[in-house]
Amino acid sequence: MNRSAITIAALAGCLGLTTLVQARPPEERREERRDVRTERKDEHRDQKDERRRKQDAPAVAPVEAPPAVPVAVAPAVQNNSVRYREHFLQAQQQARQRRKQVRSNAKTWNDSRTQRAESHRSDIAQTWGNTADRPDARAELALHADRMARLNRALDLAEEKSDTTLVNQTNDLINREIARDANVMAGIQAQAGTP
Repeated sequence: MNRSAITIAALAGCLGLTTLVQARPPEERREERRDVRTERKDEHRDQKDERRRKQDAPAVAPVEAPPAVPVAVAPAVQNNSVRYREHFLQAQQQARQRRKQVRSNAKTWNDSRTQRAESHRSDIAQTWGNTADRPDARAELALHADRMARLNRALDLAEEKSDTTLVNQTNDLINREIARDANVMAGIQAQAGTP
């Protein structure tokens, strides 16, 4: 540095103008400001997260549910459940036989999709009547339809592979799903108060 620059720096220091003495290139100042902003953002984000945790935390410790006690099913519901289970098992057997005949030709299978859907809807309406319009019944019917579609597809694949163990396991699962659905729907029907 030349002599005049040193003199100016000394004078500026004496006058309290430290920014002139500590002058740095603009790149360094930008980096410093960027670091400060990043730190502030991180602090702000941490504070926000802490507030969210406090809001999400329950004010009172959750009460544990009492142990499940087996509920006795009303005899009328149980009778209906058995009756529906038998009906649905027979319907499943008939549907499996029709499915075997029609599945051999993919075009016929795809073309009959709307007819099968309409037949299924009318069977539901005939079996459940107004009960099928309840939201809980609709949810149960949708769950049952999804599970049965998956199980029937698994059964198709097991039969194509001639895997008797898998066929038996899948048939057991189908029977359990039909029994579960019949029991749940009979309960919903009993709640609705429809025969």
